[in-house]
Amino acid sequence: MAKGARRLKSKHRGMLLPFQPLLISWVGKGEVPTLTNAELDFSRFSGWEYELKGRAKICGFYCNELLAALIQRGDPNSTLFDFYQQTLDRLLKSSPEKINAGNGINSSGLTAGLFKILRDFELCLIRESGYGVSLDKEANSSREIEDSEFYQFVPKRGFVNANVVGKGNSA
Repeated sequence: MAKGARRLKSKHRGMLLPFQPLLISWVGKGEVPTLTNAELDFSRFSGWEYELKGRAKICGFYCNELLAALIQRGDPNSTLFDFYQQTLDRLLKSSPEKINAGNGINSSGLTAGLFKILRDFELCLIRESGYGVSLDKEANSSREIEDSEFYQFVPKRGFVNANVVGKGNSA
């Protein structure tokens, strides 16, 4: 909680914005600690702050929601944070001009480019959470997954050749 952050004389006014890299300090042990200090983290300042707009901004908020829901509070993960920053950089580069230029919009209202950015982030999040599954090897044999074959996903195992599953073999 940032008490008084909206006051005109607040030292935090204008700093607590979405997608802003900050170094923060807080007090309190409960679910809602109180912010005591916030300053820009210039080591991570890359110019993308404040600038996400439209669908790209919505995608950024979606990434934030995934992190809030799936990552343990206070659990540091520099690999995931670095990929999150790369994701925000990629979202910034997917400008409205490029979006409207015609790389197609799917039923969710996302372009193929935005869709790929989100899928890449989701895969990184899954992998860094310890739930990653191989997307290039068969679960049964560790053989390479072939473009010409069909596969079925078996929970807790991975992808199994559909011909093997279809023959009644236990998956």
